[in-house]
Amino acid sequence: MKYDENKVKREVRKAFRMLAEDQGVRIGKNDFPYVRVDDEHGTSYFDESNKEIVIHPNHIGHGHSYFEEAGHALRNLVEEKRRLNPLVSYKDREVHEFIGRASETMGRDLTKGTNLEYLFKGEEPRNMKDRETRKKLIKKVQRLRKLGSEIREKEKQYKSSGHKKEFESNLDSLGSLIKDYRAGKIDPKELEKEFNTLGHQYNSIVKGLIERGSKITQLDMLTIKQIGTDYNFVGTTLRNYNESSGEEREGDLEDDLKFIEDHLKEERFIDIDPLLGPKVFLDMEKHQHIVHRRPYEYAEQYSTDELGNVFKMSDRAIRKKFFRREASERLEKVVGLIIMIAGGLAISTISITGAVIGAPFEYESIIGLILFIIGLYIFFLEK
Repeated sequence: MKYDENKVKREVRKAFRMLAEDQGVRIGKNDFPYVRVDDEHGTSYFDESNKEIVIHPNHIGHGHSYFEEAGHALRNLVEEKRRLNPLVSYKDREVHEFIGRASETMGRDLTKGTNLEYLFKGEEPRNMKDRETRKKLIKKVQRLRKLGSEIREKEKQYKSSGHKKEFESNLDSLGSLIKDYRAGKIDPKELEKEFNTLGHQYNSIVKGLIERGSKITQLDMLTIKQIGTDYNFVGTTLRNYNESSGEEREGDLEDDLKFIEDHLKEERFIDIDPLLGPKVFLDMEKHQHIVHRRPYEYAEQYSTDELGNVFKMSDRAIRKKFFRREASERLEKVVGLIIMIAGGLAISTISITGAVIGAPFEYESIIGLILFIIGLYIFFLEK
């Protein structure tokens, strides 16, 4: 895919400036984020630690991506400028995502009549409640559940292999053997004999693992190779020691035993889960799904005018003002329904009673009718 990276940088930086001017945030030359194009993480994102906006190649020319990441960068700048105030909290990840989605809404209005207006041409506003979006979310959840199930199954297989215990037992025996030699409990020839026995045992463990097709991490494989090399190296030194009579042999053997002792301390089998990578990926995907969905749904409800100077508000203030609207609307619907029912019951009760006793249409029925109309308005029309 061919693209002009300098053009992308200019447009993203302009989006950043537009949002800053609209929100009344003063910015200097050093406040602009660095912008580059890269597909390393499969999506566009704002790197807070490096103050860098990364645009995915597939998102080039898309207004929602430019303004969302510019919004994250501007919010981060506001946080830095206000961080000395302990009474203002800017650490809420969901609020950051709310700001990002709100920035798309602002961008649609701010770019009208500018050379960036084309960024939103033919691009419908993202809608988390849209039927197609819901389908995608359901598929994503199903995919994450399947991945979680596969990870749990592989974890069972890995734990049942038990190869670490075999290796650790062998290395413990090797450590004890060297200690016995240093304590004078065995002589160099006995040391060589026992050392070679443990070396053969070690090779048998490795061969058995390969034949069984056991799951071994790359880090453990490095350890296996290193210890195997140590066995061969020190085994040769012991043989030369027992076959020669030179004065230097004492020093050579001591150096080599010290060498393998150091490895026994450092090269233990690392208790790192071989499924750590997939697990981290699964957790990140779950986190991204949870952190984005709800804030996006809230942000989609508001216009640019309703959002006001949202960038300067604290996390708590944003939650209080914007994260409750959906719940309050549901409450309004319930209240409207109750009023409708009350009004309807009043009308029907009075009408039936009047029909039975021949009484005229009383004021109570008029009140009931008014209640019914008010409830109808709240339930269907109130926004």
